[in-house]
Amino acid sequence: MEKLTVTSLILVILVTLTPVAVAEDFSMNAEQLAVALLKNTISNIEISNKFMAILDNSGSDAVYQNLWGLVYGALAVLAVNNEITTIVLGEVSKSQELSSKIGDAINMLGENSTVVFGDVNGTKGLTLILRKEAEALQNGSYIYSDNETVSQAYARVVAEFTSKSVDFIIKLFSKVDEAWV
Repeated sequence: MEKLTVTSLILVILVTLTPVAVAEDFSMNAEQLAVALLKNTISNIEISNKFMAILDNSGSDAVYQNLWGLVYGALAVLAVNNEITTIVLGEVSKSQELSSKIGDAINMLGENSTVVFGDVNGTKGLTLILRKEAEALQNGSYIYSDNETVSQAYARVVAEFTSKSVDFIIKLFSKVDEAWV
């Protein structure tokens, strides 16, 4: 199932990026894209930090115990989804044509791995974007908000997220015995 999840993620990335990659009139400086991606990452971590603060301010100590109900629900959904995936993959494996399509897709991605994923020097694909993110962080002149640079904001939210995550995990696991009686 893990391999299917990774393959699905790769296919989603390909489908998402394909319109951009084939658009002839699209042009953007790679560093601009990197800064946009960094700002998005910072914003997502800020959202996670705010969500954890909301849990703490909910006024209910039971919220952490009840999160285990969400974990159970997610596991139940995943279990049924695994059944569906198993049925579908069983059908695919019975068909040479469908198996060939999947094999061809994997071969095509493998043959174009440098185009998609890039090279170790960060001159192509996703590694180029990541290298540009590193350069933007090192540059230190890109503003995230107010007078905070992207690198300062990233450092701040990572530190806050680490602290809040540890607090969240401790509170969540302190309710294991109450949730699973």
